[in-house]
Amino acid sequence: MTCAEFLAHPPDFDWVRLEECAAVSSNIGIETFQPDNAPKGLSGNADAVYIPLGVAGEHTGDERARLLLRVDHGPMLRLGARFASDKDADAAEDALAGPLEGLVERKLDRSERDREKLRGLGLFLADDFVVIDYGARPRPLWLALGSLGIGLGAFALLVRKWRRRRRPVELAKAKLVSG
Repeated sequence: MTCAEFLAHPPDFDWVRLEECAAVSSNIGIETFQPDNAPKGLSGNADAVYIPLGVAGEHTGDERARLLLRVDHGPMLRLGARFASDKDADAAEDALAGPLEGLVERKLDRSERDREKLRGLGLFLADDFVVIDYGARPRPLWLALGSLGIGLGAFALLVRKWRRRRRPVELAKAKLVSG
């Protein structure tokens, strides 16, 4: 699906593959992790980079971003580093030029606090923005069923152990032997 089709009629799919997308502006949002014991004023490492996307060749720069690409790995994440090189920028452009695959996060998937954090990154977001988590895939069904099976097995073992502790111990009865 193209970026234009996605923006015109967002599908209900959880995973999409978008083509013909381009960065809408040179502004990117950088999500950083800063430990509680770090000195104030020092920024931590970039955990994720948010890149506003639009239709290739149609961005005017004055409209709000309705589509964000969240990247937490690869060459596009290095754009969030303090000392990103031209080589990193070229690698990120090459990655953006190809198809972009990822999970779709809609407005309801995020808490209000998380949405406010994104708005605080200075990306000029629309009210109904959508985030594509780059490279993320839905978890397979076998993984969920396996986790459920392991959880039920562990619960059964705990119940069995608890029952053994709760059962009264029967003492052996003495027999009178005449001799």
